[in-house]
Amino acid sequence: MANFYILIPRIKVSDCNLEASHLSVCFPMMSLAGMIEHIRFQAKHRYRLSLTISQFLPLLIDYQVYQGMTKNPLSTCKGNGGKPAEKDLINPPIIPEIKGKVEFSLIMKVNSNSTIENIQSMLCKILDVARFAGGHIFHYGAPCTYANLEELLQQLTTHPFSWAISDRSDLLSTKDEKGKMYQLIEAVAMFHSEEDNTYHRKQKGWIFAMPNGYQMLEAPTQRPGTRPNQDGEYYNHAFCEPTHTLAELVPISRLYQRAKAGQTDHEIKQMKVFWKQVSDVENRRVMITTN
Repeated sequence: MANFYILIPRIKVSDCNLEASHLSVCFPMMSLAGMIEHIRFQAKHRYRLSLTISQFLPLLIDYQVYQGMTKNPLSTCKGNGGKPAEKDLINPPIIPEIKGKVEFSLIMKVNSNSTIENIQSMLCKILDVARFAGGHIFHYGAPCTYANLEELLQQLTTHPFSWAISDRSDLLSTKDEKGKMYQLIEAVAMFHSEEDNTYHRKQKGWIFAMPNGYQMLEAPTQRPGTRPNQDGEYYNHAFCEPTHTLAELVPISRLYQRAKAGQTDHEIKQMKVFWKQVSDVENRRVMITTN
């Protein structure tokens, strides 16, 4: 089986759900992890292809943020979603729906003994009908394959300016008595400087809080109203809450400069921009990580 990289350039999605939590609104990384899982499933069960996707890297080109539909049921009933009366706002949502229009390229590290042509054909068929984070994929470039990361990054010199998402969980120490949540907020907060009467962050770079998974609050169980799978069996349901980490937007040119300097794929990956989804069954948690 061969290891190589696949690049799907300039995926454009309209009206998708951005990753919104009580701490952040950002690119839907967990939805992207779900899309990767969907490609794996389709390759195995529908197209009968041998395909393992070990890591993925999104390159953000552009995205716009706007408010979605209200989550207040009374607001939806009154005036067909129009502005409700103040007396009707008795149950405002904790996390409002945030929509967006995104454009990104997707790099996947894969292992497969299937032909390149079959893999490329499968990806096009999946993207033609798939949705991303509830949004419509209305454009994507032809999937391309590369033998190594340096060759791929060389090709990206003609790619639109874009940003990779680097894992900065190293800023969250388990030894700090204040706790990870305090450290996370402190890393993205602005602090006043009496010297020049301006506000600054303690950490340099485009660092932000990013939802990186879900923590189940209970064991999965059967409940009315859940969706059936392809075999007609109903999925179990569990209430959960989002987990968070720190991430940093890194210009793709920084990765290319490292490749040009002769650094290996392994050294480039030390920038922690290649992600994968992991499940912690014992602690009832699913998350994405670069470890």
